[in-house]
Amino acid sequence: MIGASGFIGSAIVEQLQNDPRFEVIPSGRAQPKVSSGAWIRYRSIELTDPEGIAVAFQGCDAIVNCARFPPGEAQNRRIMGDIIDGAKRAGVRTLIHFSSIAVYGSATGEVKEETRAVSPVNSYGIDKSAAESVCGAKAEAGLNIVVLRPTLVYGNGGQEWTERYMDALQRGNLKYLVRNGDGIANLVYVKDVARFCSDLLQASLPQLSTMIVNGADLVRFNEYFSLIARVFSGVSLERVDIPKWKWDVRRHFLRGLRKITRAVPSVSLAINFKGVMFIDESYNAYSGTARYLTDEARRYGFTPAYTVLQGLDDMARTRAR
Repeated sequence: MIGASGFIGSAIVEQLQNDPRFEVIPSGRAQPKVSSGAWIRYRSIELTDPEGIAVAFQGCDAIVNCARFPPGEAQNRRIMGDIIDGAKRAGVRTLIHFSSIAVYGSATGEVKEETRAVSPVNSYGIDKSAAESVCGAKAEAGLNIVVLRPTLVYGNGGQEWTERYMDALQRGNLKYLVRNGDGIANLVYVKDVARFCSDLLQASLPQLSTMIVNGADLVRFNEYFSLIARVFSGVSLERVDIPKWKWDVRRHFLRGLRKITRAVPSVSLAINFKGVMFIDESYNAYSGTARYLTDEARRYGFTPAYTVLQGLDDMARTRAR
């Protein structure tokens, strides 16, 4: 399990360590925060060390890779190649590699595995595509490679699609975006992703497969923001109707101010951007129409157990403990 200390990785470790059919060996660059359960078998791994990768894989039947590689196409191709080569040398039979729907760029409408990328594709999507290309080139008999493209994974600890909204809610900065917040959110709960990994490790797989992993219900971003507010604070969000010019002016001002705080320590102590929303998102960030289909994943047993509301309720119960 590479990237085991991360948001998705730690959820997969928890899922697998509670299943007697698996012996989980977490690995990563950062030292784990706990030393019980599966974490007592933790193996340190450095993605820039091909020999170390191969050694870390010894004795493993399957590898799940959730690590985020350093930026750059060449880096992503090299590291992905080293992971696959190390897996082959160690006799690994299955490799599950986490990619992203960022590879589709600005695709709209119904999106399937074979849907072509639509420009612009951001640097993260380009890097993920580079790693995927290596999976396709190096797939061969003896090692089954599964490329997973999860949509927006939410859950406790997920900074990008959960925690920053929670921080914004606490500071009164989370809003219902009347004008530009009705895009399709394509949310999938982290526990559904982890359970599907468990299912794939027991499935009869082809030499190479690519699967989109998305949640079951069609939720708009405004609805998601509203559900977060309802579940975690019992309030209704303020409705704001922000024109594009005002959104862009605010965004550029806040991004410039944040650069100053990073450069001047005394200013950074006075201004905290945690929980300040809509600094980095373009005006259209929450108005997309793409809907990511999961037909291929369903062929291998993927059935989301949580609606978005059920996922948020489960998060609230966990936080209350």
